[in-house]
Amino acid sequence: MLKRLCQSDSLPGCRLRRSPWDCEQDWRSGRISRRVVKLLIGCLVGAVFLALVLHHVDVRKVWHEMLRAHPGPLLLACLFLLLAYLVRAERWYLTLRAVNSSLARMGTTGIFMMGIAANCILPFRLGDFMRGTMFNRRLGVNASGALVTILVEKIIDLLTIILAGGIALMALPKKATAEFHGVGGGIVLMVGLGLVLSLFFMKYVRAIVIWMVEVILRAAPGPRARISALAGEAFDALDMVAHPKMLPVLLGWSVVSWGLEGCAFWEVARAMPVLADPSAAWVAMPVATLSTALPGTPGSVGTFDFFAARTMRLLGNSHNASTAYAFLVHATVLLVPVVLGGGFFIVDYLRKHVFHKNTSN
Repeated sequence: MLKRLCQSDSLPGCRLRRSPWDCEQDWRSGRISRRVVKLLIGCLVGAVFLALVLHHVDVRKVWHEMLRAHPGPLLLACLFLLLAYLVRAERWYLTLRAVNSSLARMGTTGIFMMGIAANCILPFRLGDFMRGTMFNRRLGVNASGALVTILVEKIIDLLTIILAGGIALMALPKKATAEFHGVGGGIVLMVGLGLVLSLFFMKYVRAIVIWMVEVILRAAPGPRARISALAGEAFDALDMVAHPKMLPVLLGWSVVSWGLEGCAFWEVARAMPVLADPSAAWVAMPVATLSTALPGTPGSVGTFDFFAARTMRLLGNSHNASTAYAFLVHATVLLVPVVLGGGFFIVDYLRKHVFHKNTSN
């Protein structure tokens, strides 16, 4: 299924064949203006959450507690994050190999890390879009197929994070779980398992959704074609995730990856002696990660920090300590992919513009 999609032409109404830098038509049609509005709204949302994080917080104490963090656990956290991203790159490589069996592992890893780094510094998660469009020829697939593999990645990550949150809540003491707005780990875990099982029934939902799009947008053929194409890609991704041979592999790699990221969150908590309960970091990881789906600034500044700090505080840590932890773990989570992606970008640039030029001469 995926191989057929990746070898076909772009879907009807899909604009991925245009150059990402060809923006003249976008300016005339107002698309760039809408993106600017979305960016401003995201920045406003991030600013509001950041203000909530800093409300009634002693900024000096927060900064002081961040500086007091032990370097040893912080280095271990960076190592765990490095391994987590390499595992995710390997998972993407295995997915793409179903399309292009001659794909090079190192090249895929570099493209993956450059995309993740771009997500940290650019709005609208443009790094994922760049992975699927600017590098798709190097991967040996078309843009539609590459973007489907990225959508598969996001779906399986979402399922894993929900399952991880449920397990983490179940492992905490009942008192802490009760303070977490009465949400029990069993409930969250059952929701995650229900979503996994629902994947196997998506083929029945596909026909209903496509039929509804055709009926509702019958008088608007342009939007109807685009929405139908996007729905088709989404359901193709869901079908791929639910494949009996693919689902265990994807879940296995995802469990390893997010387990490593959970270890990184925990190591950052261990680095801060001011935290009364560092184990709360295991719940902060899925909650803060899910919060990045909200509209916000590049790097999810504000939204990530609010939910990470709020979770740590609900589970028994002081206000200042929780805020210091949120800022420190967020800085760590952003630093590692930016450094790795930047390194791969420099190597890629030198290979294409320096080494290749010298070889030609």
